[in-house]
Amino acid sequence: MAGSSEKELHAYAKVRAAQLSQEHIDSLMQAEPHLSGAFAASVLVKSTERALKMIQSALASTRRSAA
Repeated sequence: MAGSSEKELHAYAKVRAAQLSQEHIDSLMQAEPHLSGAFAASVLVKSTERALKMIQSALASTRRSAA
C-alpha cells in the first residue's frame, strides 16, 4: 500500500487480521456449539493481536532488509 501512512497500515492490518481470524473462529464455533460467545470474542481479540504482532514483525524485518 504505497503512500499509506504508518497509522493507516496499522489500521488496515488490524482489520484484515480480525477478518482472517473470524473465519477460523466461526468454523470452531460451528464444530463446538457448546462454547460461549464470550469465549469466541476473547479468542478473536487475542488472535487478532497475535496476527497483528506477526505482521508488524514481518514488516519491520522487510524494511530492515530493504535499507
